[in-house]
Amino acid sequence: MKPVRPSPTSPKPRSAGPGALLVLAAAAALGLGACGGGPTFVNADGGPGAPSGAGGAAGTGGAGGAAGAPGGNAPCGAAGQACCAANACNAGGCCVMGQGGARVCAGNGQSCGGAAGTCMNGSCSSATGVTCGGMGQPCCGVGANTFCAATGLRCTMGMCGVCGGMGQPCCQGNNVPACQTPLGCTGVSPGNPGTCGTCGQLDQPCCDTGAQCRGQGATCTGRGAGQSGMCTACGGMGQPCCQGNNDCTGAGLACLGRGMGNPGTCSPCGGMDQPCCAGGQAAACQAPLGCINDAVQDKCGACGGMGQPCCGRNNQGTCPAAMGLACTGRAMGMAGTCTPCGGANQSCCPGGAMVACAAAGAGQPCVIGAMGADTCKACGGLNQDCCGTNNAGTCTPPANSAQQLGCTGRANQMGIPGKCTTCGATGEPCCGGECALANRCVNNVCQACGKMGQVCCNSAGTLGDCAAGLACNGPSGNTASTCGPPGAPPPPVGQPRDAGPG
Repeated sequence: MKPVRPSPTSPKPRSAGPGALLVLAAAAALGLGACGGGPTFVNADGGPGAPSGAGGAAGTGGAGGAAGAPGGNAPCGAAGQACCAANACNAGGCCVMGQGGARVCAGNGQSCGGAAGTCMNGSCSSATGVTCGGMGQPCCGVGANTFCAATGLRCTMGMCGVCGGMGQPCCQGNNVPACQTPLGCTGVSPGNPGTCGTCGQLDQPCCDTGAQCRGQGATCTGRGAGQSGMCTACGGMGQPCCQGNNDCTGAGLACLGRGMGNPGTCSPCGGMDQPCCAGGQAAACQAPLGCINDAVQDKCGACGGMGQPCCGRNNQGTCPAAMGLACTGRAMGMAGTCTPCGGANQSCCPGGAMVACAAAGAGQPCVIGAMGADTCKACGGLNQDCCGTNNAGTCTPPANSAQQLGCTGRANQMGIPGKCTTCGATGEPCCGGECALANRCVNNVCQACGKMGQVCCNSAGTLGDCAAGLACNGPSGNTASTCGPPGAPPPPVGQPRDAGPG
């Protein structure tokens, strides 16, 4: 196959005027710097780049024009920097293979890497005078690392030919091909570099590289199964949703059905039984409607009243506590229902302990329940549920009684309140970490202490560590320490300590 030659309408190469050549940083490094002016190219992100000085391909006898940044004001084109779009480098520099396969610029007089030789005006020349990388010259490099050094050229069938113009192959840019603006690259496939042509604007084919659609208010539809798709209007009523956060531009519209390659459709929102609009709760629905949590699609409707669904999208459904209502039965994808609260055997009202069971009267505080079903009911007495909704349930012993009560079996995270049982005596639960005299709290159970073979009492207890004539064999804080004759062996090292004084 013959090498690809420039078309008669392609810009002719132009030579740079005489000037001093400056030896800069190594070509494999990526540095910072500004780029010059000239024709523009499509950036790596698919949008038009800042002006680049492609100005025509550089041959062996003349320098190419100064190159411009590939977009986003990213520095490129100077020696040591990334090549600009369409392999452009400043002042006749060479776009060579850098570290990791990235394309970087080598200035005049710098190495092109490997056996390619030295860069001279967009072409690489070896010590024996063999040139490569310029227009009509063989590609530099070997195997999968072949490249063309001059602006606006790509390696095709071993030879360097033009790229980037209408109907020409897409140029090899940094990671993606590139074309002169306003052209984009289409038809890219394994082994096919794609062709530069019109794409990306409204009612044009989607571009294959970078942004598929660059036109304002356009999105790519119909893409897949070898089809490029078309850039169609988006964001309006009944139109496909646009990409990004502002997927529907019209007021009172929400994006429905997006997923699995489907852009979704902009549909009405905010009205009765319509999807909730984007934004905060206040803007989600038309007053007086509220947004109701749903397993499939949150929707607008009447909520927050007696027997109505709870309002709100988040995990915490809302009902007006001022009306004596609380949200019950709320779960993943389930809105829950607004029911009376604060009375005896009713749900606890939101807003803290002072209002949780205000209507229930004294003696019936809020008791934790599973699935958020906290209830106002009698608690804290013997064999009743422990009171409270925090981690430590509370029990209240009878007035004018020496009986002590403690909370056992509580699992706050699971909604299990626990039961109030007698505590403090031998074999009973500890009362808040404490036990009656001659007992010690060990693993939240009161054990007899101080006598022969029993655990040592805490040194703060009335009886001391052990009864008269006995000694605590081991540290008093160690639950394995026992009372026995003085001088008996201490317990093994490393035994757990008990819960505290008792």
